[in-house]
Amino acid sequence: FLYWNSSTKGKSLAEAFKVALKKHAPELTSRGNKALTNADRGAEFCKLPAMPSIILEPFFGSSEADWEIATTKKPQIADAYAEALTLWCESI
Repeated sequence: FLYWNSSTKGKSLAEAFKVALKKHAPELTSRGNKALTNADRGAEFCKLPAMPSIILEPFFGSSEADWEIATTKKPQIADAYAEALTLWCESI
């Protein structure tokens, strides 16, 4: 999960998604969270909005194994996203 490097709320939102996805779909490979800088692709998407913004990359699309897991775990991934947003919103 990618967030703007100086956004503490973006970082905590990314962490909420990482934790929830690990809980609901632990089979997916986690690459951890990454702080974006101006040199990174997608940085402006996370930097420019006034609200916390993150980019979700829950699995490797180029990995057959991850793709298989992701396509069979759609409800679990959706549950993870809902839980992450709910818990994060309650924490701010």
